[in-house]
Amino acid sequence: MILLTGATGNVGRELTALLPEARTLTHGSGADLAEPETLTAALQTVDTVFLIWPFLTADGAEATLGKIAQHARRVVYLSSSAVRFGPDTDPITRLHSDLEVAVRASGLEWTILRADTFASNALGWAGQLRAHFPRVGRPEGSCLRLISPRRRWRGPGRPRRPGVRRRPGLPVGCR
Repeated sequence: MILLTGATGNVGRELTALLPEARTLTHGSGADLAEPETLTAALQTVDTVFLIWPFLTADGAEATLGKIAQHARRVVYLSSSAVRFGPDTDPITRLHSDLEVAVRASGLEWTILRADTFASNALGWAGQLRAHFPRVGRPEGSCLRLISPRRRWRGPGRPRRPGVRRRPGLPVGCR
C-alpha cells in the first residue's frame, strides 16, 4: 500500500488520479505530519510513503520519518533540483537539502525526486507577472524547463504530438 501525502495539492492530486488504490493523507484526514503520533492509523499496512513536506523548515522531519519507519519500508521524497547548487542559496533550498539529509538518515529505503519548475507554480504567478512585467523575455540561450502536471511520460525521443520534434541537445520546450 502507498500513502500519498499532500494528496490535494498540485502533485498529490495528479498522483491520486494515477494511483487510485493509494491511501491519501489530506488536511481533513485527522493525521498531521507535524504530529507524528497522529499518523499511526494512516500508516497501517503501508509499505511506501510519497512524502511532500508541507512546512517551511525541516523541524519535526526526523520524528515524522521515525514514525514512518515504524510502519513502512520506503519513502519517496519530492525535493528540488536547486539542492544541487548547495543548501545556502535560499531558504527553500535549505529546507529541501535538510529533508534529503533526514530521509537518507532515516533507515528507510529511499528515493529522492529532484523536480524542477512546475508549470502550475508559474501559472499561479501569471497575473502578477503580466501586471508588472508586460514584456518579459528570456536571455538568449536560456531555457526554463517547466513540468506540467498534466504531461505524461511517453519515453525518450517520442514526440508529444504530431509535428513536434525535439532538437538534438535542447531540453523539451526550448527553441
